[in-house]
Amino acid sequence: YMNDVLFFGNQAYGIEAAAQLYFNKPASELNIAEAAMLAGIIQAPASYEPIGNRQVALDRMEDVLERMARVGCIQFEHTPASTGQNELCITQEMLNSGEVAVQKARIQITMFEPRRFNTDYPHFVQLVQNQLESAYGTNTIYR
Repeated sequence: YMNDVLFFGNQAYGIEAAAQLYFNKPASELNIAEAAMLAGIIQAPASYEPIGNRQVALDRMEDVLERMARVGCIQFEHTPASTGQNELCITQEMLNSGEVAVQKARIQITMFEPRRFNTDYPHFVQLVQNQLESAYGTNTIYR
């Protein structure tokens, strides 16, 4: 679900595409702050994506981190308990640690840039893309 359906803005569909676009790394290598940034985008990608709405996205990341600490632990239902990786716990102490502060600082200085397109006729490509989205839906054409 996270990698097929969810839209993260800037033509990034799925957590892998979003991790690559915003942080230039696979989703499996995201730290807590980066994961919170991406989780914050899901509800309203046009409002919370960091390329066009940098400060809003940073504020949203902070909100998500605080909510994670309030919830405490989450269970992953599709991960076997025997792996020891079926639970993630976030505490306020963890968020106040130097490690998370460094992670957040790195995100604050990151220069988020839009996707670059190398095409001879970008306006025509955009027109066709808009028509395809209207006809078939964004989830279908970006899979």
